[in-house]
Amino acid sequence: MKSPNGSGHKDPEVSRAERRSAASAPPAGPHSHSTTSPPGRGKRRLCGRKRKEAEGPPGEGHRGQASAGRGTAPERSGGAETGRAGPAPKKRCYWQGNIEILNLDMKPGNTLKVKGKISADTVGFSINLGYSSRDLAFHFNPRFNESVIVCNSKCSDSWQTEHRDHHLSFFRGCTVKFFIEMLSDKFRVKLPDGYEVYFPNRHGYRKINYISIMGGLKMISLKLT
Repeated sequence: MKSPNGSGHKDPEVSRAERRSAASAPPAGPHSHSTTSPPGRGKRRLCGRKRKEAEGPPGEGHRGQASAGRGTAPERSGGAETGRAGPAPKKRCYWQGNIEILNLDMKPGNTLKVKGKISADTVGFSINLGYSSRDLAFHFNPRFNESVIVCNSKCSDSWQTEHRDHHLSFFRGCTVKFFIEMLSDKFRVKLPDGYEVYFPNRHGYRKINYISIMGGLKMISLKLT
């Protein structure tokens, strides 16, 4: 701006204003800093504020997550309410293979309760009571291949005369319970359907110490009363 007299000198007031403006401006050059924030930094701060607003007051986020976890738990059968597990089903234990007991101590008036599951592919099984495997007072032998129940006794490892009963009311693959009662002169077996099989106490046994369960009966429980 020229002075009113037309000379080339600038007005002193204008020069001072320009100097103040130049002093307040950032220095130019390759190392000058921009007043704008770096790309993305402002966006990250904004996302942080949004995240805090979405989470709400401290502690609420954790409670919300726990509630969601309970709601999405898988439902199990037997539970009273959805999402709560019911009691676990009881597992049944079986004794596999042949069983022998040498101290049964069964006397007249006692009842032996035998519970087990019959194998699906067995031809039969036997319950044996006596003094030893060579001397048996009572041999109870259901045979599915013959559809018969064979009862017998053994003396000095020699089988004697068989008693056959064709009332075979149970079958392969089922769970059965037998009640074998020792009387003074005979044995009485109550089958699962209530039918009774009798066999004489041929050798006058007063005490039974030996029992064996052979073949395709997987024993669940054995109780002497």
